[in-house]
Amino acid sequence: MALSLSHISFTYEGAPEPLFDDVSATFPRGWSAILGDNGIGKSTLANIAVGRLTPDQGKVSPSPRGLVVGYCPQRTVETPERLEDFAADWSPEAMTVRETLGIDDEWCYRYDTLSGGEAKRVQVACALAARPDVLVLDEPTNHVDGPTRNSIARVMRTFRGIGIVISHDVALIDATCDRCVCFERRHIRGRNVTQVGAYAGGYSRMIQARRERERSEADALSAAHRETARLVDIQTTRHTKVQQVESAKRQGGGSIPKTMTRAPPANWRVPPAWTPAWGAPIPNSMGASPRPAPKRRI
Repeated sequence: MALSLSHISFTYEGAPEPLFDDVSATFPRGWSAILGDNGIGKSTLANIAVGRLTPDQGKVSPSPRGLVVGYCPQRTVETPERLEDFAADWSPEAMTVRETLGIDDEWCYRYDTLSGGEAKRVQVACALAARPDVLVLDEPTNHVDGPTRNSIARVMRTFRGIGIVISHDVALIDATCDRCVCFERRHIRGRNVTQVGAYAGGYSRMIQARRERERSEADALSAAHRETARLVDIQTTRHTKVQQVESAKRQGGGSIPKTMTRAPPANWRVPPAWTPAWGAPIPNSMGASPRPAPKRRI
């Protein structure tokens, strides 16, 4: 199963223009990272994917209304959804999550007193406890220590549904993700346009693929410039020759020899046609003896 977003447009209320317009992305089973500059629309796209926001235009297929969705927000100040369910869940899956993330049993009953790293682990555990079809983690390793980051990466690898992670953590993305969905701003027809591109692999492979694509685009643009310059040069040369011929015609009043490649001198004139007098011999162009001139008939 894959989650497909097709031709999505979204504008926040009161904004002068859309946050993004006509973007498409596909999230297959496994982890996909959404990457891009701050404020470009990463979290918005993830919220649209799981039905927490409704786009102005476009379609999400299958509809998130028919899916079990888990969502782990970036901030930890809010009590996680399904916290009570997780606290009462002693199934083998929940016990594995507790063990992998190092969660004490009593943490669920004093969430407000937990440190940032402890609260983040409980957040992730509650999202996983729903056994979701689609799971979104928004910056899951922000402000956590190394052991907590490693624990989160390990538990992410146990998830078998469609996973979407928004993160700037290169090591986490390389360790967990099979695909990167990247927001990119490009200058097209005189305006900045937000586009979404997909790359196989983690962050490091994505960077390599983007560099190769940029080199290819630069080579293609350079070739186009060279071809344009060549065509302009041909056009300029032809225009110059036409001007030379027209100038020669105006100055000489006759036709221009085919072998002429430069403009004729100002005093050049077309030679008068040779007309033999009656009775005069006609030259033979092949070098033979001259033929007698035709006799006038009376």
